[in-house]
Amino acid sequence: MVDDAKLHQFMGQMLSDLGGAASVALVRIGDALGLYKTLHERGPMTVTELAAAAGVNQRYLREWLSHQAASNYLSYDRATQKFELPPEQAMVFAVEDSPVYMMGAFDLMTWMTESKDQVQAVFLTGSGVPWSDHSACFFCAVARFFRPGYHNNLVSNWLPALDGVVPKLERGARVADVGCGHGWSTVLMAKAFPKSQFIGYNLNPVGRIYYAGSTMGCVPTSMSQEVGAALGAQAGEAKLREVITAGGFHHVRRATETPFNMILEARP
Repeated sequence: MVDDAKLHQFMGQMLSDLGGAASVALVRIGDALGLYKTLHERGPMTVTELAAAAGVNQRYLREWLSHQAASNYLSYDRATQKFELPPEQAMVFAVEDSPVYMMGAFDLMTWMTESKDQVQAVFLTGSGVPWSDHSACFFCAVARFFRPGYHNNLVSNWLPALDGVVPKLERGARVADVGCGHGWSTVLMAKAFPKSQFIGYNLNPVGRIYYAGSTMGCVPTSMSQEVGAALGAQAGEAKLREVITAGGFHHVRRATETPFNMILEARP
């Protein structure tokens, strides 16, 4: 028998999920047209004011702004008829160096939809999808998603958590940044430690979003390679330790972490 209360609760979850999914395209439009940044820089604006400042059509903009207000992405003052990007939302949508800037995540959602057919096909065969077979926006989206974490943590928190690493970099060292992607981490370290040489390598094998990203990217990529360990994005510390020690590293410790990253230090 169907429990009506549970059904209604689940339908509420589905509506919330679909509302979020439907918002992805609109958020990316707002980003591409500079609407969030214009509101952040200029403060509350009417439809007419924002349309003029951003150079967009008023009718489309009114609909977009209404969606954003209904989603709590923007606030709306009925008295002044002005829309505002609150400072908290600005950290997510407009401030690129914010530790919670999420525009790259919206790019990733689009990429995962575009990659559906490729990944669906390997569900049947058990083979993989190399990173090189994905569209170029995949690399851009991944880089844009991880950049805020690198910018706010790599030099200031993660490297200092590793034993003796910062002094060595300050003196001068040769560093291999394996899995550097578009090079955000490599460039940040190179700027912070000019006496060291950093060499980046495009060898790329966050729980709800990370499992989705793992299904669409991490596992298919690994399955396309010779080893094919398919650890995924949610392997966990225990499994990672197993793989690291099997590779010849005997001392592994969790140096530090953020809500999105776990930094493990491995030494021979």
